[in-house]
Amino acid sequence: MNVGAKDFAKGIDFLRELEQTASFPFISSNIVNEKNGELPFAPYKILEKNGFRFGVVGLTAELSPITRGNLRADPFIERGKAVLSELDAITDIQIVLFNGSLDKAKIAREALTSADLLFVSGDTRNPARGGSEISTGTVMKQLGKQGKSLGVVSIDVVDIDLPLRDLSNVQNRLKFLDKQLKRYAKKDPSKSMEEIYADDEKMLNRVATIQDELEKLKLELTAEGNSIQFDFVPMNKKVGEDLMLLSIVNETLSNCDALGPDKTPSKQKKPSSRSIKPSRVNPDGTG
Repeated sequence: MNVGAKDFAKGIDFLRELEQTASFPFISSNIVNEKNGELPFAPYKILEKNGFRFGVVGLTAELSPITRGNLRADPFIERGKAVLSELDAITDIQIVLFNGSLDKAKIAREALTSADLLFVSGDTRNPARGGSEISTGTVMKQLGKQGKSLGVVSIDVVDIDLPLRDLSNVQNRLKFLDKQLKRYAKKDPSKSMEEIYADDEKMLNRVATIQDELEKLKLELTAEGNSIQFDFVPMNKKVGEDLMLLSIVNETLSNCDALGPDKTPSKQKKPSSRSIKPSRVNPDGTG
């Protein structure tokens, strides 16, 4: 897990306790202890899968002056380049986990050109969809908000020295066009498109255009080279909340609600009803 700004809401000691019980590592390559200049977390993690080595780097745009304590976030571009340069010699694919706004993530994407993938957390917008173009360069993906969906990445490597081609948009476009054709065919499943719309030239032209685009997109998918596809899978609503973390979030929200314009004890705002809603839980378990 890349340690982000909101993870320090209960202080670094509490975060350390969570780290000890977690089944995954906490990483950050640019969060630094101001007292001794040391990194409180490992800068990266190397994973091995199917004969490939993946270097995963953690970067955070900034820390809140209220919760950061004796920590600071060093410039993410400078630190990112240094760590990626180190990983380039010992890993096959480099992945950046970036915590910050989408605007700052775009700056990181443009600067950290040796990274193959960059995943963004901390931005409350869900991933944008649409288009049919193939993306090249560092592939950047948003992970959405509140842990409501699961990001699934599929990588097909033909030659490790070739760049990754992001086919996600192509796949989404294929699904959309195929769905349209199936909807058109429902008018009379026993007949062909040509028979169904024999008296509708405009519709026949539309069908032909869709079929031509489908063929071109299928050729794009089968073109040689390394490719990557990203799916954003909604989580089942029946997945339960972590009650301990939820109680911390609710307590924090209640305290925030109490800090209204008038902070006198007799006129403090009552905790809002939103403090009991589990939907305020972020993917990393913080509020």
